[in-house]
Amino acid sequence: TFKERMLIVCSSPTLYSGSIHEEFMTGSRGEWNLRCLNCGALTTAKQIAFPMQDGTYAGLQWQKDERGVVIEDSIRWICPHCRHEHTEADAKEMSRRGEYVHAVNSNTRHRSYQCSALGNPWIWRWREIAERQELAVNPDAKKDFCNNVMGIPYKHKKEGDLSVNIDQVLRSKMVDYPADLKERLAVVCAGVDQQKNELAGQKYFPWVVRGWDEDGNSWLLGTGTDNTLEALRSHLDQEYFGHRVMLAAIDQGGFDNSDDMDPFIASMKNAIYYKGDDDKTLKGKNWMPSQTQHSLFLAHAIRYQIKLLALMYDPPRPVGYKWLLPVDAPADYLTQIANVGPNNRILKDGNGQLYQNWCATGTNRRDFFDAEKMCLVALDLAFHYAQPLAFAHRNKPKFLRLEVLNELRRKGQLT
Repeated sequence: TFKERMLIVCSSPTLYSGSIHEEFMTGSRGEWNLRCLNCGALTTAKQIAFPMQDGTYAGLQWQKDERGVVIEDSIRWICPHCRHEHTEADAKEMSRRGEYVHAVNSNTRHRSYQCSALGNPWIWRWREIAERQELAVNPDAKKDFCNNVMGIPYKHKKEGDLSVNIDQVLRSKMVDYPADLKERLAVVCAGVDQQKNELAGQKYFPWVVRGWDEDGNSWLLGTGTDNTLEALRSHLDQEYFGHRVMLAAIDQGGFDNSDDMDPFIASMKNAIYYKGDDDKTLKGKNWMPSQTQHSLFLAHAIRYQIKLLALMYDPPRPVGYKWLLPVDAPADYLTQIANVGPNNRILKDGNGQLYQNWCATGTNRRDFFDAEKMCLVALDLAFHYAQPLAFAHRNKPKFLRLEVLNELRRKGQLT
């Protein structure tokens, strides 16, 4: 309909490649969120369940009797932030207090919205949603459940098929910077790749700067390619949302660095060399300082590749660890960051979809992907070496402290 020069379109999505989902993705991407009546946190209503780090699930949960029938009194909506259990008597108030959260709120010309049955308890009972989920056992039923109950598109996943639309996922990561980003950031790190023009023999330096908050959410704060070390120095020395780069990991590159990069790193207080290595040298460690060269750190290249790809493509965690991009991310950055995908040469063996086997696809470069990987190395080194007071909130970020505790528990060193 047209009203005051506004076009309003409403439809249920079908496929990820369909026109409805494409329209949604090119708009502001508003998702209806439910609000927890205990802690007040917002949670997207487009997911039924949220896997938690301890192996349990939050979101809409229920039990079944011996015949496989959903037990209505057992249905609870568990907040993934505080684990508070809501009953269906709370459903309408959770939605009344809810709101649309737009990934690209600055897009005021094209507003797009998504809502599910969970966001409309005046029409949908939780028992109906649970029963429809239980019945979604074949592709047609799964498509119907996704489209008409959850309000999301559907793609059938064949067994062994990763089914990742890389471009689509990257677009979903693009959001406006939050208004309070300066206050939220806990640490900022950088990764710098070092390349050489084959024809001219001239070095150039693709770089990325990324910032993390207390929950491990990270934002791409800057990226580019510098042709001189003076330009690179200016980008590593400047402030990003009021924060300076704590540590930059710079690829050693396999070049003769004695006349340029060696003195550059020696003159920088916040830069070290990075070199990718493997288990043969690292013997189970993620990284270690070089025994032969000052300011050089060896890092397990495959492990950091897995970590980066998991941040980019794994299902989102209920709290934290969102890996985000600005809405105006440069085209060359997006091209290169997407140039790593499942290894089709070994897909037939059943493990080409594993992140450790992902490889460059096509002929495009992947310099920015490698720079992002070095950002993660820089973050680990900063966490290990920097004093707590050096971080923005006068303590090492909460998500990193929790990771250390979880690792100690896994090794049986902490109960």
